[in-house]
Amino acid sequence: MKKIILFFIVLLSLLSISYAHLEAGEDKPVNGYLVDFGYAPEHPKTGEKVSFALNLVNETTGEPVDADRVWLRIAQEEVLFAGTLAAPDANAAFTYIFPKAGSYEITVRFQKEDNTLAEADFSMDAKKKPARFSFFGFIFSLWPFLT
Repeated sequence: MKKIILFFIVLLSLLSISYAHLEAGEDKPVNGYLVDFGYAPEHPKTGEKVSFALNLVNETTGEPVDADRVWLRIAQEEVLFAGTLAAPDANAAFTYIFPKAGSYEITVRFQKEDNTLAEADFSMDAKKKPARFSFFGFIFSLWPFLT
């Protein structure tokens, strides 16, 4: 009985993770598919980890599509990252740290073997992380004027 309950708890948690936007995101319909792009936190800041979840489902039924990998590109003025992620059950998750504030273009391409199933572009902004005040840093910066 405990195994059955544990199985359903794990199954429900996987389903909620698989099709969640996290804190923010967007769905884009492409050729009968729905590209689900989610991220957290809702307002990314430079120097902090941002978690991403990418999913591909049938636009009509909501069922996962049989893709095996996701090609991903993150760019701001120039390409900062481009690579392929494994996507079992058309799901991929990763973290990224934005190096500077501004607008970023993220391209997602779900693939199965040598075929492109769906490709979508997303835009998002990263804000500059507020500077932390340091009392000792402040004193240290004044040191040349005090001596």
